[in-house]
Amino acid sequence: MLMSTYSFYLESEAGVPAPNMNPEIILMKSLPDGLNLPNSFIENANLLLKDVGDGVYVFFFDWEGWEDNNPYLDLEAYNQDVKRSIFVKIKTGFETQDQAYISMRIERQDILPELVDRVQISADSLNSSSEYLKTVVDKILSIEEGSWVVRENKFLVFSKDTAPDDMKDTNAIYSFDLKDQSGNPTSTNPFSRIVTGI
Repeated sequence: MLMSTYSFYLESEAGVPAPNMNPEIILMKSLPDGLNLPNSFIENANLLLKDVGDGVYVFFFDWEGWEDNNPYLDLEAYNQDVKRSIFVKIKTGFETQDQAYISMRIERQDILPELVDRVQISADSLNSSSEYLKTVVDKILSIEEGSWVVRENKFLVFSKDTAPDDMKDTNAIYSFDLKDQSGNPTSTNPFSRIVTGI
């Protein structure tokens, strides 16, 4: 769900705010398609429409929900380059004809900064996952490509660049204690290995 907040202002007369009205959205139309949005979108917008004081009213619109239910998005003729927007007609609650309705247009680009933030978060997450994956792969390669030595009941792993004369316990990149089936230290026919250093 990707909600965006929209506002409009009502005056009872020039310069006089009109709080405590009961405005109602009565029409939402996709532009330039001319497609009327389902009543469910209008009902949801009205359900969350509220008076925030001083003649200012706010409502919310779910862009992702609209895109998921817009039949034009499934047509081959749909042009992705066309910037879609929504025409909104609002019944203000005033009796006089010149004040009875107002209209506005809302656009998908209104939430672009939030979309950019989401993309950045996703990119950061991918980068973090990539770094973690590289670390894991490097560890696996160091074991597979490195030298293994069993000595004094220990299984020692050295990097592939370690010279034989330098294969001392302190230079091991991984070390494991080897145990027999009874749990006793062993260098022959080990039953288990217990990590002691990574």
